[in-house]
Amino acid sequence: MNRIDRRSLFKRDINSFFKCPEIFNYTNRISKRTISKPNKMKKIITLLLIGMTLLLSSCVDKTPLTEEQKVYAGKWVTNDGTWFQIFNNGGANFEQSNSNVTGGSVTFNEHVFEIGLMGLSSKYAVQKKPYKEGGVWKMKLNNSIYIKE
Repeated sequence: MNRIDRRSLFKRDINSFFKCPEIFNYTNRISKRTISKPNKMKKIITLLLIGMTLLLSSCVDKTPLTEEQKVYAGKWVTNDGTWFQIFNNGGANFEQSNSNVTGGSVTFNEHVFEIGLMGLSSKYAVQKKPYKEGGVWKMKLNNSIYIKE
């Protein structure tokens, strides 16, 4: 046999090998298995992260608001989309530019309050306490006007 015949035989054998239904089914099963493993791992990691977040957020110490502080309770929004929400039980959420906290707590000091959860927090300097203007509650924090929804 010359060199050309060997190549054509090899090509023919390889082609017939991959056309065999048993081999095709086997390679197909392997590819399906390798594709589905990362998806399962992503789901497991996501569930673990959600569970850890819920567990840790429930451990945050929340001090109920005093009568003076209850005027701050509610959802407050600025025109740039930044918002925070304070609950009567001392819980709080916020969202600004590229960070947000859900299930955090609020801490009040003289003219500043802080909303945070496990190191991620946002401080708000109170420049004008909540007031009613034209039937709408407003307050000035960090040089921005917040409106109560």
